[in-house]
Amino acid sequence: MRKFTKKATKGINRVNWDLRYGNFNPISLRDDNYNPMNDGGSSILVMPGKYFVKMDMIANGVLTPLTEPKEFTCKLLNNRTLPAENHEEMVAFQLKISKMVQSVRSANRWASDLKEKMQYIRQAFDRTPGATYENIVKASEVDKKLDDILFKFTGKTPKASREENPPAQVSINERLNSMAWAHWSSMSGITTTEKSIYNILKKEYPKALQELKDLYENDIMELQKELDKLNAPYTPGRIPVWEE
Repeated sequence: MRKFTKKATKGINRVNWDLRYGNFNPISLRDDNYNPMNDGGSSILVMPGKYFVKMDMIANGVLTPLTEPKEFTCKLLNNRTLPAENHEEMVAFQLKISKMVQSVRSANRWASDLKEKMQYIRQAFDRTPGATYENIVKASEVDKKLDDILFKFTGKTPKASREENPPAQVSINERLNSMAWAHWSSMSGITTTEKSIYNILKKEYPKALQELKDLYENDIMELQKELDKLNAPYTPGRIPVWEE
């Protein structure tokens, strides 16, 4: 359900659970370094019910259980202005949204990583004496296709606010964010608008994801193989080859 890590210190210490699921976003590092104390943050509120908590200690590479699982109960407070008629249904829908959030944002991060990879690939073709003009053009075309896919995720970025953008196709991220943020702190029922957005994303997102997969497996991988044949300088993701 949730995992917390805290550095051992002297005296009495306390760790609080905010009664939320863990963050569904892609893993991010602080200062580009691994940090076992970074729990990643939280997301939506959990269902009322029984939960268990246990605590372990890791010291010098050895894990030692400190407690047996202890049961506690999470209850709803009667402090909601517009409570959901069916709380279980609301949480189930929120979990579906969270699953989509995790997938969409992971795909968006992957597309951004591929965009960076393509800059190395294009640079390698430019620098490699044996590369043909066709290689350079092909890499440029693949990079353009990747831009088109990224546009489906992010849309046009305005200077101030999205109201400045002319009428255009709503991006996947815009739809997702408007739906996900609606229930970050809300305990109200699911609206018709949220259900409509979810159904639209169920149609649009799989197509964009498949385009991204096809571009990687067919085009980008082929470009990397061509770089290997040309004995081009290293680019991220290519395994070095040694033949005497």
